[in-house]
Amino acid sequence: MGSSGSIRIHSPSWCPTRMTLMNQAGSQEITVPMLGNGYNYEDAEVGNCLRAGLTESPRMTLDETLAIMQTLDTIRAQWGMKYPME
Repeated sequence: MGSSGSIRIHSPSWCPTRMTLMNQAGSQEITVPMLGNGYNYEDAEVGNCLRAGLTESPRMTLDETLAIMQTLDTIRAQWGMKYPME
C-alpha cells in the first residue's frame, strides 16, 4: 500500500497466481502462472552466479539477506515467537 494505490496479493501467499492493482483510476486483476515451487528462481540465480564465477548474487547480496533476517528476528521477538530448537 502506498500513497498512489495498493496491491492485493491473493491466497495462497506463498505461491500466488493472482494480484489486484488498485489506484485512483480503478482496479486491475493480473494473473500469472506459478512455475515450480518458487525455489526454481533461486536455483536459476545460483546457476547464473556460478557460471559467472560469482560467490554472491548482485540481485540478493549477503548484506541484504542479513538485513531481512534481522527484521524477521525483530518481528519474531515482538510476537514472542520461538522455534522449537531455540
